[in-house]
Amino acid sequence: MILTILIFDYIENNLNIKIKKELTNCIYYFIYNPIIYIENFFKNIKDVFILNKKLININDNLNKKIISDKINKLEYENCKKENIELKKILNINILKKYKYNISKILYYNHVFSRLIIDKGIDENIHIGQPVLNYDGIIGYISLSNKNNSYVNLIYKSKSKISLKNSRNGIIFIAKGSGINGILLCKNFNIILNNTDDFKEGDLLVSSGLDDLYPKNYPVGYISKIIKNKNNYYLDIEIKTLFNINNINYIVILK
Repeated sequence: MILTILIFDYIENNLNIKIKKELTNCIYYFIYNPIIYIENFFKNIKDVFILNKKLININDNLNKKIISDKINKLEYENCKKENIELKKILNINILKKYKYNISKILYYNHVFSRLIIDKGIDENIHIGQPVLNYDGIIGYISLSNKNNSYVNLIYKSKSKISLKNSRNGIIFIAKGSGINGILLCKNFNIILNNTDDFKEGDLLVSSGLDDLYPKNYPVGYISKIIKNKNNYYLDIEIKTLFNINNINYIVILK
C-alpha cells in the first residue's frame, strides 16, 4: 500500500500530464482489476448456485409430476381391471337363481388359506354361505363380524367338497391340501367305485350333495393322476379354476 502511494506521488510530481494519465490508468488497472476479477468470480459462483437451486427445484417438480402421473395411471388401470371383474361377476348365470352380495377382498392369508372381506352381519352375511366368482367356487363364510367376514378357501387344509366329473358324472370327495389352488382325492377305490375313468384335464363341478355349494358350478380340473402300485387306488390332484391372486371381488350367495 505504501509503495502504491509513493508511485502515485512520483508520477504526480515528475511526469507530464499525458504520460501521467496513461501511467496512472495502467497502475490503477493493475491494482484494482484483480479485485474486480475476484468479485466477478464470486458473483459467478453465486449465480451458479442460484441456477443450480432453480434446476433442482424444477427437477423435483418434474419428478413429482412423473410420480403423480404414474400413480394416476396405476389407479386408472386398477379401476379398469376392477370394472372388468365386476362386469364378469354380474354376468354369472347362476346369480339369476339366488340373492347375493358382492364383496371386496381386504386381505388374503396364504398361510391359513383364508380371506377377509369388507361385508359382515350388517349386510346379512352369515356363517356357511357359499362364496364364488365368475371362474368357480372359492369357499364359504367361516366367521362373520359386524363389518367384515372370513372366507375359508376350498383348498384350506382339511376342508371338503363333493365333486362331479362333468365328462362322465362320477362323484367323489376332495379335500383341501393347504397349498394354493390344490385339492386332493387320495386313495379313490377303483374296485369299490367300479371305475377308474379319470383323465387329466377333466372338468370338475360341484355335485351339490354336500348341501353347501350350488349344484353343477365349476370348481377345477384334474391336473394329475397317480395309480398306486396295487392298482386298486388312485390319487387325484385337482387345480382350482380361480387364481386368488387375480381376484378383487367375490360373490356371497344367500
